[in-house]
Amino acid sequence: MSFKDHVSADLSVYLNLDEFAEHHDIDGESVPIVLDYDLINRRPHLYAEGTYQNRVVFFVRETDLGYRPVEGQVLSLDGQPYLIVQVGEDMGLLSVTLEGNQV
Repeated sequence: MSFKDHVSADLSVYLNLDEFAEHHDIDGESVPIVLDYDLINRRPHLYAEGTYQNRVVFFVRETDLGYRPVEGQVLSLDGQPYLIVQVGEDMGLLSVTLEGNQV
C-alpha cells in the first residue's frame, strides 16, 4: 500500500462514530463530522450588544457531505446559520471554518 492508501484508510478511524466523529445536522442532513473544540477558535468575540461572533471548525469527508462547500456560502450547523469563511482539503478530508453571530 502507498502512503496515500494508508492515510485514506486512517480517515475511517478518525471519522469513526465510536472514536472521534459525531452526527451533526448540516443543512438538514445528519453527517458524521469532527468538531474542533479548540478554545482559541471558539472564544467569543464581542460583536454587538447581546451577541458575539463564534468560530467553529469541522472536519468531514466530501463524500459524506455530498458536496464541496465554498467560502461565502451560508451553512446551517445544528440549526444555527453560519457563514463559511474558509474551506481546505488535505488527502480527502475537508476542513470547514464557520463564523456566525450567536446570542
